[in-house]
Amino acid sequence: MLLCSCLSGCAMNNDTKNTMRGKVKTLFNYWLNVTKPSDYFVVSLPGESNFDFENHCAEQRKDYTRQTQFMYENKRSVYNQFKDVNEVETTEDGGIQAHYMFSDIPKLSKFSVLPTFAWYDFCGIATTDRYNCIDSQPVNKNSVVVVTFNDKPRRKDTLHYKVGLTYDKNNRPDVEQALKEDLKVTGLKHHLFTHRYKCKKNGVNMIMLAFTNNKSLYNVYSKTKNRFTNIEQVKEIVMKKKKKDSRVTHNISKLIALQIACGVDDEVLLKNYKLTKHQLAGYKRTVTHKRLQGKLFEYFLTDPACREAMDGISEKIEFVKL
Repeated sequence: MLLCSCLSGCAMNNDTKNTMRGKVKTLFNYWLNVTKPSDYFVVSLPGESNFDFENHCAEQRKDYTRQTQFMYENKRSVYNQFKDVNEVETTEDGGIQAHYMFSDIPKLSKFSVLPTFAWYDFCGIATTDRYNCIDSQPVNKNSVVVVTFNDKPRRKDTLHYKVGLTYDKNNRPDVEQALKEDLKVTGLKHHLFTHRYKCKKNGVNMIMLAFTNNKSLYNVYSKTKNRFTNIEQVKEIVMKKKKKDSRVTHNISKLIALQIACGVDDEVLLKNYKLTKHQLAGYKRTVTHKRLQGKLFEYFLTDPACREAMDGISEKIEFVKL
């Protein structure tokens, strides 16, 4: 059962494929920033890409979250070539766990226990085996599936019957429409994008589609009409780690809370810090909560700026009573 190896340059490194891979990286960054999963799966078919997409996902993992990667390869020569080199590094703290396996890729529903970002980069035609991987069983909320197929297959007898029975305006099998109808059953009803392109290696027409069951992600990603309709428009979102500054940084949030505890007028705070009334209410809730816990003074004491502001106050115990 051949699922990932194909003649179209499946997951190799060529200009077109690298551009399309960049689109998936961008979508992954959107997904990570919008859904904010704390424990999640990344599922992929790396092929001969030197784990480019997979390493990108590992680099984007946020602190105090856990990312488990499942990478599949069913071509023995490719698996033997990459099993010992360029594999995604597993972190010592267990924040990233990577599993590179000689196996066919399982159905999407097998990963339903956690939010999942899956890229079924088949590139070949939508055969029964490949199409059934995006099965009709429910998946975890906050998940995304990206799938790549041959867009204009010559041998229609090998297509999944649903694709073969769904035709476009030119009376050709329409994998896009078939997937849209099927994925509504699983809850992946939000269509993020469809990209048609031609593989430069041998001129094969390809189609890449993405779906999600998270409405917030759909709204954010689709905010601009026709987002990324041209492959030249893609620009990766790189979440660069902020360099630690040796200087003492002031925690503005705690300074605002300190002024609330000291009785500063609401209008002054709204004007000086350009806050909304809802934001100010949030700071007040924090002060009230810490006061009820009896930890208000300790809360301010952890911030250098607050300690400096409190130096002139002789009766520090008053903070607990405010």
